[in-house]
Amino acid sequence: MTAELATSRGPELDETQSQPAELAFLDRLLERLRSEPRLASRSIVRPHPLLLAVRSESSTLVIAPAAVWDGARHLLRPFTAKLADGQAALLLLGRPRDPDLGGAVARGLASLLGDQPSDDELFVAITAAFELLEARSRAESRGRWLSRYRYELGELIEISKALSTEREIDKLLDLILEKSRFITGADAGSLYVVEGDDPDPLRRTLRFKLTQNDSVEFDWREFSVPVSSRSMSGYVALHKCPLNIADVYDLPPRSPFGFDPSFDAKIGYRTKSMLCAPLLSRAGDVIGVIQLINKKREVERRIQSATDAEDIVVPFDERSEELLMTLASQAGIALENAILYAEINRMLEGFVRASVEAIEQRDPTTSGHSRRVADLTVGLARAVERVDHGTFGEVTWSKDDLRELEYASLLHDFGKIGVREEVLVKAKKLFSHQLETIRLRFDLALRTVEADVLRRKIHIIERGGKKDDLAALDEELAQRHAEIESAFQAIAAANEPTVLRGGDFARIEAIARETYTSISGDAQPFLT
Repeated sequence: MTAELATSRGPELDETQSQPAELAFLDRLLERLRSEPRLASRSIVRPHPLLLAVRSESSTLVIAPAAVWDGARHLLRPFTAKLADGQAALLLLGRPRDPDLGGAVARGLASLLGDQPSDDELFVAITAAFELLEARSRAESRGRWLSRYRYELGELIEISKALSTEREIDKLLDLILEKSRFITGADAGSLYVVEGDDPDPLRRTLRFKLTQNDSVEFDWREFSVPVSSRSMSGYVALHKCPLNIADVYDLPPRSPFGFDPSFDAKIGYRTKSMLCAPLLSRAGDVIGVIQLINKKREVERRIQSATDAEDIVVPFDERSEELLMTLASQAGIALENAILYAEINRMLEGFVRASVEAIEQRDPTTSGHSRRVADLTVGLARAVERVDHGTFGEVTWSKDDLRELEYASLLHDFGKIGVREEVLVKAKKLFSHQLETIRLRFDLALRTVEADVLRRKIHIIERGGKKDDLAALDEELAQRHAEIESAFQAIAAANEPTVLRGGDFARIEAIARETYTSISGDAQPFLT
């Protein structure tokens, strides 16, 4: 409409071409309007001899003869922006020659009066025009509010999704601070985490965990401050309430907290407005504090001096405080969940480590085996993931997948916990009691042979036998003793945890076919 008012005009017309009577009428009309008590709250001026303007705090009504519309629309150029934005309206006196009144209404025409309107007609027309402007302003304001509400609601939903899916505490803290700054238009911010579990909050500390700044870059490190009213963050943590400061260099009188300007001086920054909010757990305990700094009129601009701060920075409004508190309530729950998730992971890792230690203590000969299997398995998984073609070309692993593989590998021998000790630590092919039983069997066989030889010696002596016969029996006993001992040594050698040498299987089978006489006189095999 601005372009239309600038170009849509008839023959040039100015006050020198106007009839003196018309100018005199506008003079009288100005006096009538200024003397009208019902318009006492309005400001009435004459920006041009052919124009009158009635103004309120936010709206303007331009009164002009119809001839201005017909031939001197250029006189309305100073009002074109307001007419286009709905902040101004036009009231014409007399009927214009242009038959397209619909177009005139579209360009801001609010009312059309006769050449000589009465005071009541003027008042009603002016009042109706301002009511129309106010209604239009309210409608536009509601539209802007609704658009902002939808935008903010959409952002809060997206932020909520992001917060609920992040489990790593450091990434979550960075996300919380980033989204808090984004939704409030803050240039910088910091995040503190409460440490300690003492019931008395004054015995806890606040750890400066994270900071972000769009205007300047600087080196920073973590540090701790006590939870007390002497600092803004400590005050918020202690009282569980938000804190909104328009200018930290001009704190309210008798404020318990203060502001240290040394940080600004060190990095060349100017902190002005500040908004702090607590992060609360489900139980209502403070687990952190968000501190937002310098809300900006124009988000893309940077603050690099005190002059920039005065020009760009504005106080955090009530809506920003409401948004931050809404986000802080979600962030507090998300942070609490992340902390609990991390504690569960630590407990699980502790259980896995304890299980592996218990397994290795029960079976010292395989110490380190579980860790080596886990390292090899995870290494193989990463190697498979690096393959970009063939069967495994599309195989990928998430962090949780690799953790599951590692835990499964570490616990692959977990069944050893329930295995009997004698089975678990059996280092050789036979249990120790089995080898001992075989040893006793061979000893019994040897004693049986000795008893048989002694019986036969007695029988020879009773018959008056020769000395050579006794010597033959002694030689027979020694040979039999050597055979039995050799057989046991073969068994003991075969029991070792090694592969049997060639011929050892036949030797064992031959021993198994040999027998001895038990105490009851029955023939029993050396091996079963």
